[in-house]
Amino acid sequence: MHTRLSTAFRKYANVSRGDSGAGQGARRRPLRVFIAALSVVAGARSHAAHEVAIPAGFPSNADVRVAVARGRRGYPLVLAKGYTAVTPRLHAPLLRKRGETKGEIQAERTGISVAGEMFGIYGVRFLPLDRAFRIGDLLYSGVLEAIRQKDGSLVLIEEVGVEDYLKGVLPQELPALWPDEILKAQAVLSRTFALYKALCRQGKDYDLVVEGWAQRYGGQEAEHAKSNRAIAATRDEVLAYRGKLFLPYFHANSGGRTTGPETLWEASPHPVFAGVDSHWSLQERHANWSLELTRDKIADELIAAGYRVGRVSDLRITDRDRTGRVVELKLRHQDGELKIGGNAFRIAMGADALKSTLFNMQQQDTSIVFNGRGWGHGVGLCQWGAKALADEGKTYREILRLYFPGCEIRKISNP
Repeated sequence: MHTRLSTAFRKYANVSRGDSGAGQGARRRPLRVFIAALSVVAGARSHAAHEVAIPAGFPSNADVRVAVARGRRGYPLVLAKGYTAVTPRLHAPLLRKRGETKGEIQAERTGISVAGEMFGIYGVRFLPLDRAFRIGDLLYSGVLEAIRQKDGSLVLIEEVGVEDYLKGVLPQELPALWPDEILKAQAVLSRTFALYKALCRQGKDYDLVVEGWAQRYGGQEAEHAKSNRAIAATRDEVLAYRGKLFLPYFHANSGGRTTGPETLWEASPHPVFAGVDSHWSLQERHANWSLELTRDKIADELIAAGYRVGRVSDLRITDRDRTGRVVELKLRHQDGELKIGGNAFRIAMGADALKSTLFNMQQQDTSIVFNGRGWGHGVGLCQWGAKALADEGKTYREILRLYFPGCEIRKISNP
């Protein structure tokens, strides 16, 4: 059973927004929220470690907008109990439907269709009657918003309170059975990450994604009781520097010492990322690794990443940072030379293969062997080092203050 509620939305129907934030006036933030977020990047793609002031009256459990599906024209969708559909900008009513809706949600030439129901506009906000919806195999809670992009694809956005969002993040970022104190530390980091990002991305279609530059997020069914307790124990707590939020990076294993973001990305040095001793991580997994790549494989991966190179004849490290991480390499190939940043080289080779930039090399006839330490970029909190500290009895506050010198832990809603 469904009821068509209104057609008073023609003004919105002519607005087509891409995920770059074009047409930012077409979205109104919910009243209970004024969102923020965090990730590996500040703003859209910049890694600058700038700070963001917390607005007066900023609510606890603010909503965040998570792009849970993007890049395709359609997705399988289930709204088990039905929904009310409204326009994103003015919340003008469009349709109320009771009972299960199951089928494809698709971007059409003239709007968006859901299980055969056509909406002749480029954005629809769905209020599930049971506050839940399923996209493919994953279950989400809250409000669903669908926005047709300029390229004809569809982005599906979950709008959810940050505390519920964290329940789907923590078990994806850390084993839920790890010590309570490292789970609490990660909860504070991930909350800061989410709120920082949302404040930086105001006016954009969404604040966070589920892959790439943001935290991993598995939706409602990824939750675990133990990590949920860590989130509840730190509710409303964030990391700040001189009262402002900053982007709190984290990684798996530092290889013995953390570094600053300025040698990896386009970022300015910042006191909280001065780099600290993390020798505890050397006793944990991924402390040491080795990778052998043929010269042809190196060339193939660089070409796939957009570099113009021929067959590799030589590869040398030309610069390191104060922790020993590779800042720059020079590659000789049959067509000339290439200077490439250490982090860019790692990404081109595959970040899960070349696990860090803390490595040495051994030249072989047809291959190069990389021997290294750590896993990840090495900035901010070292998760394996933090686990070792939690095992020794350190509290989450002690752990965070060690890895982020000069930071404060504060309540988001109590400046």
